Amino acid sequence: MKQMTRFIKGLILAKLNSNFFLVLALTLFSKVLFAQMTKRTTTSVNLRSSPNANSEIIKVIPANTDVIAVYDWDENWTQVNSMESIGYVSSKYLTKSADPYELWKKVDYSTGEEPECENIQSKYDQNSLCKLTIKMMYDYDCVVKLMRNSYGSSECIRIAYVRGGDQFTMKNIPFGSYYLKLAYGKDFRQGFSNEKCIVRFTKNALYEKSSDVLEFNQQDMGNYINFSTYEIKLGVKSNSKADLNNLNTKKIDEKTFNN
Repeated sequence: MKQMTRFIKGLILAKLNSNFFLVLALTLFSKVLFAQMTKRTTTSVNLRSSPNANSEIIKVIPANTDVIAVYDWDENWTQVNSMESIGYVSSKYLTKSADPYELWKKVDYSTGEEPECENIQSKYDQNSLCKLTIKMMYDYDCVVKLMRNSYGSSECIRIAYVRGGDQFTMKNIPFGSYYLKLAYGKDFRQGFSNEKCIVRFTKNALYEKSSDVLEFNQQDMGNYINFSTYEIKLGVKSNSKADLNNLNTKKIDEKTFNN
């Protein structure tokens, strides 16, 4: 029997620095293609015990019925949950429901909160007054990841949700070289797959990574110590590009954002 393994990501980043994009999302490696997503039958269809046309028929699912899509078995069959009856239906008789994320919980984070699914260990240096201010200029929300470059590897040391029109400042940033992962979007939701938490923007999600490097350090100016400070404006008016950005960025996909 053939099974497909897929990556599922959740979240989302939001654009940062005058249009940064940070999409928080967490990576899930499993057989699941749809994490608690719903599909709708296009006609009456047989729910079968195995993914083949000769297997036992458990029941007949009427046309225009929403079912929970558990995972893609292959290109022809999908395992579904229909009113607690689990079996397989031909994928050609399924289509997206009006809201494929209707079983996901809507999460209403305030600016500055860390999405709980990310499990990121935030790092601070109380001796550092380095800070990064993120301003969202339009109504798109964002999730911002602050990534530290260290000996050829990257580590996310801070993550924050920033609502459209708000601003947030990350303080006490440890000294070092950083870049940002960003994602804009709307309708932030949380779901579960194989008992693992997934978060993502379900509408108009965009992902970016900064090309510019942010250097956080201190300089002895004689009479005082100067600490690095950055202010980044983010703004998106459409789901195709950032319309306001004072930081050089490039588009990335959701998988890259979550890695």
